[in-house]
Amino acid sequence: MNLKTSLSRVAIAVAVSAGLATSAMAQETSSSIRGTIVGPNGNPDTGATIVITHVPSGSVKTVQAGEGGTFNVSGLRVGGPYTITVDSEQFKDSSYDGISLALGKPFIFDVQLDSAEAMETIVVSASASSLLAFNNVRGPAANFGQEQIENAPAINRAITDIVRIDPRIYVSEGNDDGDTIQCAGKNRRFNSFTVDGVRMDDIFGLSDTGLPTNRFPFSFDSLEQVSVELAPFDVVYGGFSACTINSVIKSGSNEFSGSFFYDYTDNNLRGDKVDGNSFDWPDYEEERYGLTFGGPLIKDKLFFFASYEKLEGADLYEGGPIGSGAGNESEVVTQANIDEIISIAKNLYQYDPGTVPSDLAKGDEKYLVKLDWNINADHRASLTYINSEDFDTRDSSFYDIQLASNLYRTQKELSSISASVYSDWNANLSTEVRVTSLEVDNDNAPLFGTDFANIGIRIDGDRAVTMGPNIFQQSNRVEYGVDTFALKGNYYLDDGSTITAGFEREQIDVFNLFGRYSESEIVFNSIDDFRAGTPSSFIYENAATGDVNDVAGTWEYATNTLYAQYDFEAMIGLNMVFGLRYDEYDTSDTPAANPLFEADYGFTNAQTLDGVSLLQPRFSVTYDLSDDIILRGGLGLYSGGNPAVWLTNSFVRTGGKTFQVRDAGLEDGQSLFDVPHSGAEDGRPNAAGWGIPSAAYDAVNANLGQFSEFADVNYLDPDFDMPSEWKLSIGSTHTLTDEITANFDILISRSKDALMVKRGDLDPVLNGNGDQVYTNALPEYESNRIESYVVTNADTDASSYILSAGFAGEHDNGITWTLGYAYSDAKDVQGLVSSQAVSNYQRTARRDAQGEVASTSNYNIEHRLTGTLNYTTEFFSGYDTRFSMFAVYQSGEVYSLTERGTGTYDRRGPLGELTEDGLVLVLGEERNGQEGPSWAKVDIRVTQELPGFMSDHRASAFFVIDNFTNLLNDSWGVLEEQDGNYQFSEIDDSPFTKRNASAYEIRFGVQYKF
Repeated sequence: MNLKTSLSRVAIAVAVSAGLATSAMAQETSSSIRGTIVGPNGNPDTGATIVITHVPSGSVKTVQAGEGGTFNVSGLRVGGPYTITVDSEQFKDSSYDGISLALGKPFIFDVQLDSAEAMETIVVSASASSLLAFNNVRGPAANFGQEQIENAPAINRAITDIVRIDPRIYVSEGNDDGDTIQCAGKNRRFNSFTVDGVRMDDIFGLSDTGLPTNRFPFSFDSLEQVSVELAPFDVVYGGFSACTINSVIKSGSNEFSGSFFYDYTDNNLRGDKVDGNSFDWPDYEEERYGLTFGGPLIKDKLFFFASYEKLEGADLYEGGPIGSGAGNESEVVTQANIDEIISIAKNLYQYDPGTVPSDLAKGDEKYLVKLDWNINADHRASLTYINSEDFDTRDSSFYDIQLASNLYRTQKELSSISASVYSDWNANLSTEVRVTSLEVDNDNAPLFGTDFANIGIRIDGDRAVTMGPNIFQQSNRVEYGVDTFALKGNYYLDDGSTITAGFEREQIDVFNLFGRYSESEIVFNSIDDFRAGTPSSFIYENAATGDVNDVAGTWEYATNTLYAQYDFEAMIGLNMVFGLRYDEYDTSDTPAANPLFEADYGFTNAQTLDGVSLLQPRFSVTYDLSDDIILRGGLGLYSGGNPAVWLTNSFVRTGGKTFQVRDAGLEDGQSLFDVPHSGAEDGRPNAAGWGIPSAAYDAVNANLGQFSEFADVNYLDPDFDMPSEWKLSIGSTHTLTDEITANFDILISRSKDALMVKRGDLDPVLNGNGDQVYTNALPEYESNRIESYVVTNADTDASSYILSAGFAGEHDNGITWTLGYAYSDAKDVQGLVSSQAVSNYQRTARRDAQGEVASTSNYNIEHRLTGTLNYTTEFFSGYDTRFSMFAVYQSGEVYSLTERGTGTYDRRGPLGELTEDGLVLVLGEERNGQEGPSWAKVDIRVTQELPGFMSDHRASAFFVIDNFTNLLNDSWGVLEEQDGNYQFSEIDDSPFTKRNASAYEIRFGVQYKF
């Protein structure tokens, strides 16, 4: 008897570790087993009976080998353990224990049976760590199972703590609003994230984390498996162009089991010295606790699993005046300045702006329930419900000091439900039907309400102190729902090949209220001007009705998908897959048509995605070159991950929904205290800050029922094509020894019709010869139509490639390890860093206002080296002591070297800028041509098992140290990035130390399992 299935512990270790191998409706939620049963001379054992038993639930699948000895079983639960027995009438029976299945990856079970001379059954036990079958991965991927999830130094208890092990997956820890997953140098908005088939990526496009919630939307202890696919060549995968992250929730079994955890940290457990600079954290505490529980409702039939988790904590506000020792200490603002400004606000404006904040409260509470039903031997079903409510307090501003009234709370509630039915109709046909529903409510509310203006005060020309609701959160709420239906079928031919086909429909409903400047922004050039009420600038924007709710954009659209695929063995050891995927958008909603726009442009602004479609061919091949070498490759076209917010802008900024005025109707030197005000909220005075100067208020209201030639218009290019990306992958896996494997991959991608934002109203200024005019080496443009921003396709393609290598080992002395390296050269035409069209346009460093140049992506990390080390021993007999470590070295983030130039142009209305703050790319420089300082750090976790209350229970105590390197030496583990939100840097700028990421943090905790 010879089991040819790849159960090698080291092959598994590579798959589990470095991977070195949006409408994601079809992402996998189950696994499968397929293989061939042959006799001692390689002759097929047609009619052999294969019995597959999922031990925890007692569910059994029985199939018979067809012609050629082949069999297929799909729709199986992820994980295990499974027992597989082969009952042969010709040869010796055999049984295999301890087999676990990987998410979305078929377990290849090729068995050569011995002769029937000795009729006793042979039992083979697979390695306990053989969690994942890696021999059929068709593209670069990483899979993570229970061992990796439970033992990782997961300081955040989030999926980011796991996927960062793959060197191709960069987790940006310098982002104060949450860690961000960036795959292969691509924008986070192009990722897909699913949980039990429910799409949980940032569908609308506002989240910094790439998730619909501020943090991980369900308990970390609920995860059964996680997979990351950068180029899955199966046609069931869609709705992304960066990567798809797929996860499956644990299920209940025939035994009752559960867990409880608690962990804690506070300001005394944070490092207080970074690179020789000492500082004090404000007082704060943070604690998390949660539990899981699962078991049978009806033995062998119906099972449940439930989890709960809660966080109560705080982030830190790092701004402060001169001499405060704050992380972002101002160079121009003194405490006396702050006291004077607060006094003026209270006494003259009758407004309490709050003080300089210290901590920023945050919290979450999340529930999950999953039911699994073994209907009968041929059908099973599952149902998963998730509810998550969380909030963060944010301090987003360009000013040195924000008073508490300028902070806002982003509160998100998510509710999702998914139901799947897996059926085997006969030996040849199996199906999966899935229905899912997701609802997200995202409210961004200023802490002190929205009844006052946003006021900014400059000192010596610098943005010094701000108060009142942030201009972008004065009226800001997003609600959306996603409903999906998916049907997939597998037809198994007698020769072992498989035909897969399916249909999917995903419908998204969007409500987006974004009333920027609806309470106005007032800027004063000095404290004296603030006292006098004489602003240097004023902006007010609202619906002409005066009701900001009329600004909201509401629409819905759907994606319909058809796909088919043929998977076959062309020759012994050579497996090939051909497939086609077809996506098409449909919508009946259109933006309000602006007649002034149509008269100017010759076409309507009321363009939609309706009818936009794309055919995506896929091909892959895997070849077992030898027992120790597996080769793989593939080519495919992918599309998706284009957030709804970029398209919703067309429904909001039509030139007739919102109107803006940029002066308060004041004469030179006139004070806000000397003019009448209107529009104050009930119970508030119509006075400076509380109301809108009547001249400005009336100017907006005068547009009722009209369109303005001075209001910018966002629209979709009438010839818009679905953006896509070709991906070519070549890779191999090598078993070097019984304990060590290596994995190598090359991934090359090229964009096609990439989405970008351009100005629709600009034309080049030409000289008498028809050549474009340049001034100070900058091409000149003129605005000849209503100002507009168009979502369009780039004519320039951008190519990217990433090379990766990984090694992994598992040894009998209790040591397991991984080592991975990735080199990335990712390019794009536009970074698309914002949710607003105008910001996406301006936040691209360049010299040509309408230029298209493929340059290094904002998200590219050139070199990334990761490693993990785990060691398990018994300091106390019968109780494990486990040491886990994660280490990373990576190149710095890229940025663009800019200068203040004449990057301005006239337009209808006020003066415009080529980029924010009038910065232009330095002549001779490339966008993102500079690289910041590299970063290296080590995280560790130590866990000690302890006796439980019963013999089969286990308690444990643990601690996790994030950035252990900084604990060892305050000059180590220091993260430095450019002091700019959009990776612009002027020539004289120096890197800025990110203290939150650079200072170590310790968490202590306990866990109890039963």
